[in-house]
Amino acid sequence: MATVGMNTEVGVELFLAECDRHLTLLEASGLQLQREGPSDRLLDDMFLIVSNLINVSFRMGIIPIVYLAYGAKVILKRICSGHFEQDDYEIHMLFVLFDRMRQHLDLIQMNYIENRSEGRHSLSECIYTPSLHLNEHYKNEYIFYKMIIEDNKSLYRVYIRIRNDCIRIPTKMLAVYQAIKESGELVASLPEETELWRERVNQSEARILAYLDPLIINDLIETIFHIRDVEVCDIVKLAF
Repeated sequence: MATVGMNTEVGVELFLAECDRHLTLLEASGLQLQREGPSDRLLDDMFLIVSNLINVSFRMGIIPIVYLAYGAKVILKRICSGHFEQDDYEIHMLFVLFDRMRQHLDLIQMNYIENRSEGRHSLSECIYTPSLHLNEHYKNEYIFYKMIIEDNKSLYRVYIRIRNDCIRIPTKMLAVYQAIKESGELVASLPEETELWRERVNQSEARILAYLDPLIINDLIETIFHIRDVEVCDIVKLAF
C-alpha cells in the first residue's frame, strides 16, 4: 500500500485537519481546567494532546506552532507541580498560546487555499517554513527540546509593572515588548500587542512568555529599566 506523503496535497489537508482537532480539544480542556480546576486525568489528557500537536507540527516543519505548543507544555508542567491558583495568570497564558496557534493554523489554511489555485499544493510551497525530513529514530521529544535550546535559549516569564501615574501606559508597554523581541522571541503576552496598539489597555501590569538567552538577561533588565516609568521588571526562567 502506498504511503501518503505529508508534503502532498492530501498530506497538507490531513495536517490541517489533525491540528484543528488537537487545538479544539485543547481549547475545550482549557475551559474545563478554568471551570473545574486541575485534575490528574485532565492534565494527562492535555499533555498528550500537546505532545501530539508538537509531533505533527514538527514533522511538517511548522516551527512557530512547535514553539507555542512547548510554551503550553511548560505551563501545564507548572500547574502539575502546584504553581497554580484559580485566578493565576497561567490559565490565561494557556488561552493566549492556544489563540496564537490557531492564528498560525488559519494563516496556513488561507495560504494553502490561495496557492493551491496557482497549482502549488505542497506545504513547503505554500507556507513560510520548509518541511523537515527526519529518520523515525530521531522523531522524539529530545529533538524538539534540542531544537529549542540549541541556540542557548530558554523559556522565561517576564512580569512588568508601569507606574500608575504614567500618562501613556500602552506606549511604555510597547517599548518593553519591543526590547524583549529584540533580545529573543516573544511567544505570548497579556495584554496582547494588538490591544496596546489600539490603546485599549488601562492596567499597568504585563505578563510575557519569551524565549531568551540567559546570557542577555541582565542586559535586558537594564534596558527595560531605562524605559521611563517602568517600576518593576521580574524575569524568571521556567524549567521544562
